Amino acid sequence: MSGRHGLSSFLALGAATIVAATLAASSLAPAAHADPGSLAWSKVYDGPGEDEFRAVVPAPKGGVFVAGDSSSPVSTLVARYSAAGNRAWLRAYTGPGSSRDLLFDAAADGRGGLLAVGDQDNAFLVLRYTARGKRSWARTYDYPRSSAEEAYHVAVDAAGNVYVSGGTQAGTGTMILVKYSPKGVRRWARHYSGGGMGSWVNDMAVDRAGDAYLTGQHLDAAGRSEGVTVKFDAAGHRRWVRFYGRSESDSALGIVATRGGLYVAGYTQPTASPYTLPVVIKYSATGALKWSRTHAAAGTGQDSYYEIVALPGGDVVAAGSSTGLSVDALVVRLSPRGGTRWAKTLDDALGRLDTVHDVVAGPSGTIYATGATDGATTGLDALTLSYGRAGDFRWATPYVNQGANDQQRAMAITVNGGVYVVGSQAGATFGAVLLKYVP
Repeated sequence: MSGRHGLSSFLALGAATIVAATLAASSLAPAAHADPGSLAWSKVYDGPGEDEFRAVVPAPKGGVFVAGDSSSPVSTLVARYSAAGNRAWLRAYTGPGSSRDLLFDAAADGRGGLLAVGDQDNAFLVLRYTARGKRSWARTYDYPRSSAEEAYHVAVDAAGNVYVSGGTQAGTGTMILVKYSPKGVRRWARHYSGGGMGSWVNDMAVDRAGDAYLTGQHLDAAGRSEGVTVKFDAAGHRRWVRFYGRSESDSALGIVATRGGLYVAGYTQPTASPYTLPVVIKYSATGALKWSRTHAAAGTGQDSYYEIVALPGGDVVAAGSSTGLSVDALVVRLSPRGGTRWAKTLDDALGRLDTVHDVVAGPSGTIYATGATDGATTGLDALTLSYGRAGDFRWATPYVNQGANDQQRAMAITVNGGVYVVGSQAGATFGAVLLKYVP
């Protein structure tokens, strides 16, 4: 998945305590050995403008697809890299008469190709590429009741149908879900606002039956927020809507659908408290609330989970942040019944910022997460970290571009024979970055 959008566009994560010296000693160059966590290679795409990769997904026969955009010329960017770091192809796309083309998320389509979604002049943009880089089709969707919409998430069901979600960026907040056939024929489009000031999408999941779930944030007429989750079946019928929280500040930020139920992660603000707590909520397929669990970390701020992933066997791992003297990464593993298997925090020990934007599970259930850490002399640096199934800390490796004024941002992560991370870096120029780590 990519980073969160809508009302929550830049949020944080982590777990186990390590000292700053461990981070500072990590190699910045590709490692000559195969130690877990070592940087195998890094690739930077640096065009004449500002470039950024926001999504990364496994490619067939190894390597990855990446998706993002460039500011000069204004265009989307889609590329394929081999496991050795060789770029097989790169494609740029600008719509007819378009002055704004962005990509936020991507997914493999089950036929060796890639689907990427984003924004074309304030309308949904959906692109499909073959494994060899040929653009099969491009589609846009313009919600008639809004002048500005963006597509944030894409998923594919078992039959190859494509689900695209996003929302409005002006006026009343509206969740939007559009379904396409494998060949790009639009099947239907659905919208949900929920009254008040509206609703915004933060994440999406599609289950084995082709049912789609949107989760995000709803604001009532007074501006109070609550988490909201909406289910649509494969035919586009809205089956149920569930709210959680109804305090001054609650939101759902991540979602995963499993055979055992639907898990939503985010934050909740207890009554009469100025702080928020990370929360995981489990629903049945029919929308029944099975349980909710908060994590009362030592935080004294806006603590939250930002992403959630399913493990083999039915457990889930939620990742977020805890705020005490510093912002620390937080990773918690829960059983299908809501029991806490383990909870870990990651602190650079210098009282600064540690954040995570995405988390995935490897084939053996090993956890990998990516985000950023505030380096002592290097500013904001990309950070990738790993935990074992039992919560054992494995490694945390920063990626530091040369120069104290550089800024690194990691946006998305995937595993395909290696741990791949995409994002951007800023220094003399602003370039799109792809990193590969030894798992």
